[in-house]
Amino acid sequence: MLSLRKIKAAFSKYSLPLPFGLGSGMIFPLLFSCAEAERLYDSFPAYFVYRNTNTVSQLNAAMGGFGDFCLIQDKGATLLFSNLGGSTSVNKTAVEGYQGFRLGRGGGFIVGQPTMMSDAPGVVCYDIVCPFCYENSALTKPLSLISLGKVQCDRCQRTYDLNNMGISPEGGRLFKYKCSHKSYTLNIDNR
Repeated sequence: MLSLRKIKAAFSKYSLPLPFGLGSGMIFPLLFSCAEAERLYDSFPAYFVYRNTNTVSQLNAAMGGFGDFCLIQDKGATLLFSNLGGSTSVNKTAVEGYQGFRLGRGGGFIVGQPTMMSDAPGVVCYDIVCPFCYENSALTKPLSLISLGKVQCDRCQRTYDLNNMGISPEGGRLFKYKCSHKSYTLNIDNR
């Protein structure tokens, strides 16, 4: 994030007057509210579209209720949709446009609607990899659902709260992607 010192230096470098209130910090939060919102989303390119989300029970539950999440994983010839209640495999060739999909860092996503609206309202999407293992060991270890709204890494044992912006009590947060769900179509597009 830009500091006030860097902003003042940029304005003085080009002999520009500081906008009113910037020196006192009055409009500083307003200038960077969009930058803060962008930081919520990871820059890694991801793309996935699934039409008729109501035809897969695990995905339908995650799209239609609060606190229920679905893991979507690339399993070679199939896509695996799973939650705490079970799983469903769908042949990739039955999914329109599957050749162009990019399922994040680790070949999967976690999608659902959090119970806490402290983030953006509606459906959220996280990468399925443990960010701690990815950033510290370059491992794409997938997370596992352990309870409603909680995932855990089998390797480092960190847990992440899906209902609270993907934050871990041990520090850090999940990689988040831009997504939407309208008319039974899940669209994840972080390109």
